Amino acid sequence: LLHVSSDNDWHIGQTYIDAHPATIWGYSHHNITAIATDADWLKSSTFLTLKGTKTNVFVNETEYMYPQNSSNAWKCANNMLRDLHNLTFGGAEVVMPIIHICKQLGESSSYTSNTDGYAIMKCNLLQQYGITPGQEGNEDMLGYGNFGENAWNYNAYRLTGDNLPVGAIRVGGQPTISTAGIGVAVFRAGGKLKLFLVNRNSGVAAVTISLGVAKTLVGRHYDLSHAGDVLTPRTGSTIIFVLPAYSGQCWSEV
Repeated sequence: LLHVSSDNDWHIGQTYIDAHPATIWGYSHHNITAIATDADWLKSSTFLTLKGTKTNVFVNETEYMYPQNSSNAWKCANNMLRDLHNLTFGGAEVVMPIIHICKQLGESSSYTSNTDGYAIMKCNLLQQYGITPGQEGNEDMLGYGNFGENAWNYNAYRLTGDNLPVGAIRVGGQPTISTAGIGVAVFRAGGKLKLFLVNRNSGVAAVTISLGVAKTLVGRHYDLSHAGDVLTPRTGSTIIFVLPAYSGQCWSEV
């Protein structure tokens, strides 16, 4: 059974989870407010208490109820950080299915934009129902009947979507990095290492990884404006990875 709970609790559902833990294979906790405020909530005592002994806990919401309250660059990095924390602190065996793959332009209210606040993709309906390119709500000039990406959601999804294959096995326990806004997850796929690193902070961050023996890694870079740009390969037994502000990287062993 894959059980779904919502925001900070879902009372009846939570009662069932607590009473029948043996029936629960996976648990998706949609803590929208906490995650959108700070993905580091996933390594807090509050989350770990809610998680309890359940082994496969993940959050697959991309919702930002007040998308204007933070920059798009920050939200992109916060979503990447959320995914890495799902893998490490949530022990997630499933990170995505995604809720809200696409929403149409103009689906909004006075306090939230359902289009850019929720979905990884956006669409402009046909002319009778859509928004004229250039008008408020369609500043990106999306044509009638067309689709586009919400870059801060879409690019964040691609960090794991591009690089984490089905069947990959996470290596090691929970990371000991205590720096706020930094995420690390290590996997082995096909006998090769894959390192996932995220820096949600406003300054450059350096993360040192000891590999034990010399390896060559090829990297890809993700942020609000980039989704998979190739990085210069790195070789060594201990490598310092430098992450620009609000960015994520995946490094794959050759």
